[in-house]
Amino acid sequence: MNKLLKYAIFAIVGIVILTLSVMAYFAATFNPNDYKQDIIDVVKAEKDRTLNIEGDITLAFWPKLGANLGKVSISEHKSDKTFASVNSAKVALAVLPLLKNSLVVDTIYIDGANANIVKYKDGSTNYDDLMSQEESSESSDIQFDVQGINITNSAVSYTDETQDAEYSISDFNLATGHVALAEPVDLETSFKVSANQPAINIEKQIKGEFLYDPEKQHFKVSGLDSLVVGDMFGGKNMEVKATGDVDVELENLAVLVNGLTVAATGDFDGAKQTIDLTAPSININDDNVSSEKVTVQVKQNKGSDNLTLNMVLADMSGSPKAIQSSGITGDIAMVQGERTVNGDFSSPFKGNIDALIFDIPKLVGQLNIKDPSLPNGAMKGTFNLSANTDLNKESASSKFNLVLADTKLNGDVAVANFKKTPNIKFNVNADKLDLNKLLGPPAKSSSSSSSSSQPPDLSALSTLLLDGKLKIGSFLYDKHVVSG
Repeated sequence: MNKLLKYAIFAIVGIVILTLSVMAYFAATFNPNDYKQDIIDVVKAEKDRTLNIEGDITLAFWPKLGANLGKVSISEHKSDKTFASVNSAKVALAVLPLLKNSLVVDTIYIDGANANIVKYKDGSTNYDDLMSQEESSESSDIQFDVQGINITNSAVSYTDETQDAEYSISDFNLATGHVALAEPVDLETSFKVSANQPAINIEKQIKGEFLYDPEKQHFKVSGLDSLVVGDMFGGKNMEVKATGDVDVELENLAVLVNGLTVAATGDFDGAKQTIDLTAPSININDDNVSSEKVTVQVKQNKGSDNLTLNMVLADMSGSPKAIQSSGITGDIAMVQGERTVNGDFSSPFKGNIDALIFDIPKLVGQLNIKDPSLPNGAMKGTFNLSANTDLNKESASSKFNLVLADTKLNGDVAVANFKKTPNIKFNVNADKLDLNKLLGPPAKSSSSSSSSSQPPDLSALSTLLLDGKLKIGSFLYDKHVVSG
């Protein structure tokens, strides 16, 4: 028995030595650079593109099977113009897992990758010819497994000639941990984004553990640490920070939020605006909905004028088909010149997450306004409204009632077709509208300044369909009174 074991060990060692000898001989005699021109010729013949491999290709055989490329570029279809290029790329495969039909890749290194993607006016793209029309082979059953990805100094641009739109990502850097399908991956990335529709010029940093499973429509991020700075959405010098954990399963309509915070600041037409959102815990699943209170604070400062709005969505409970909350509460404080406004509001809240229907049955509030230009220097008001939104049907409706000093305003508004051209129907009634009290007296201005004033920009209304009635018993502004 001992002799049999000894001979077996000798045989195994001999096979290993023979295998290593064959691989060593192959590595010593095989030069992949001898085939560079053949590869270039095949790309030219089959794709009518020019492939340029400037550096030498080096191979590794054990314990990793892979290649290290030098600088490589490929041209546009039937053109010498560069479509994509890379300064260097290195990838290696583990040999033994290949025998088990498993593709295990060592860390992939890519530096200086650049690509220019174009969608032409006829709808075609400059990469259509690269898309294979053949059926996927059975090799798709191979399990994908990468130990890590490291991308540095890369960029991609996209031009959509049908929309005259240009987008670009530059200074792209990415470092990941282990990457496999439907498994979490540690990721850290930074890049710049610029676009003309909408106008965007930002820098972004993202760090966290991410999971994306397209088959189960499952997205998860843990330990999110995100920062965006730059110009976007009409704001200048914006800064948006987001932290927390989010787990979303669209197929099962399950949402889990833990410690989510979003803080945004920016300058809009000379006014500094800030928004802070905090969601400590939200849990939505098949049978239960629960949450701790969600808070939102909005601030705006422009010179000596300022506005602060605080809102709280109290704890929610119930099921996805019937959620309810003890209510939405909030307060508002505003300073505009010598005028100050303070108020508060509250309302119950209920909804159906499955049907995407949400209802604010009765929001009531009060306002206190102080202004030396007002009679007695102050006035008070009350308001109440109800609102219902059906996102599936793209519809929303509201009824409102406002009493402020001598002004009584009531009516209803309905909005349909959110995604395309909004269709707005309204019915507004006011027995008396005293803008002197609501807005304060008009500012005194010289004739020269008034003659040079520009009319208000109403271009945004061109995309709306408005249909309704506005009935005012009497209208008062400065010394002018209109009644009917």
